[in-house]
Amino acid sequence: FSGSAIWLWSCATGECCHELRGHHAQVVSAAFSSDGALVISGARDNTAKLWSVSSEECLRTFGDHHDGMSLCAAISPDGSLVVTSSGCSSQLWNAHTGDLSHSLQG
Repeated sequence: FSGSAIWLWSCATGECCHELRGHHAQVVSAAFSSDGALVISGARDNTAKLWSVSSEECLRTFGDHHDGMSLCAAISPDGSLVVTSSGCSSQLWNAHTGDLSHSLQG
């Protein structure tokens, strides 16, 4: 990723094959789903975004982290849950509805 965009590169050709744009600040983390169809990203705009790799579309935006930027984000192996983390809190989200399931403070 570079700035507020995420660039996905082909291992076979070494060329940029997808560009995901939608964050309003620097992207600090990104991870693929286990099937490679989705990417979750966390950024300094206090959000995490779930992306379709094939369409380059933002499918869902998760939360507004009140204690700072979304430093880390991950997708469960079955693609049903997203976890985001920042500062001293983590949130567990329903990936399909965007609903907050649990919030953990530490």
